[in-house]
Amino acid sequence: MGLFQMIMSVLMVFLIFSIFGIPTAVSKLVAEQNSKRNHYAIKNILGVALSLTLLISIFLSFFILLFGETISFKMFKTNDMLAPIYLLIPAIFLISTTAILSSYYYGLKMIIIPSISQIIEHLARFIIVLGFLYYVYPVDPLYGALIAISGIIIGEAFHLAWLMVMFNRFKKKPVPSSTNRLCHIVILKRILPIATPIGISGLLNVLLRLLNSIWIPQKLIEAGYTYSEAIGIFGRITGMTMPLIMLTFMVTSAMVTNLVPNLSEQIALKNYRNVNNNILFSIKITLLVSMPLAAVCIFFSEPLGIFLYIYITHYKSYSKEFI
Repeated sequence: MGLFQMIMSVLMVFLIFSIFGIPTAVSKLVAEQNSKRNHYAIKNILGVALSLTLLISIFLSFFILLFGETISFKMFKTNDMLAPIYLLIPAIFLISTTAILSSYYYGLKMIIIPSISQIIEHLARFIIVLGFLYYVYPVDPLYGALIAISGIIIGEAFHLAWLMVMFNRFKKKPVPSSTNRLCHIVILKRILPIATPIGISGLLNVLLRLLNSIWIPQKLIEAGYTYSEAIGIFGRITGMTMPLIMLTFMVTSAMVTNLVPNLSEQIALKNYRNVNNNILFSIKITLLVSMPLAAVCIFFSEPLGIFLYIYITHYKSYSKEFI
């Protein structure tokens, strides 16, 4: 679990550069053009976003091939991370592409399609990873991390396949005219101002996560723990405690995903009253969800740890400290 969380920190950094806020920009721009029934511009927006993401992903793939060994040895002080780092290449392509396509559907308010695709992705990942782990049990920690990363790749492949099938089924034939043409340069100029501040904010967050994945195990080793113990403690913190804390963000992220295209469309139509109401409603829902979950983690940390992990000693202190 510790090795998997460490490599996920590296993956998040590369994904920030490959996506860099582009999905949010696509949702916003698609929603605006959809409110005007400008399907020709919507097609161009999707094409520009996919092309931009593909070019960045290709560049990042060459970077990983050239500096993968340096990342493994210099950052994590071991070459055990080399194989998982190389596995990040297909993951970057697949996750970036599915993120753009999902944002396209959100912009069109076709929320069911990306929602079903995410369910398919998680089910495929869950079944494949658990199946491999059960088949090869007992498994070496490094091979376990490789299986988990491979599960991400396979799950994203199912995710992308579903989105593409639905895209071919529901795509509308654009009708170009002098009033709805948006050239690629204009679209790029509209995407970048929206994506850049979001990308910078996300980059700061993932860099902090990456630094934690490097420094925490190293400081534990300096404190007297063995390498395996340090990685194990880090894995328990990030892989067992943090997912519970992130439960609230499942609701808030869903709200944001639906809110951005909704607000963009309402602003394009100048329905400012609806914009204000939607924002206030989202804040209320977030508070209603986050406050009870925080109370459960604070007051019921021990029974929660027993129920989920049957691992009281470490989990009890971790959950209270992080909350």
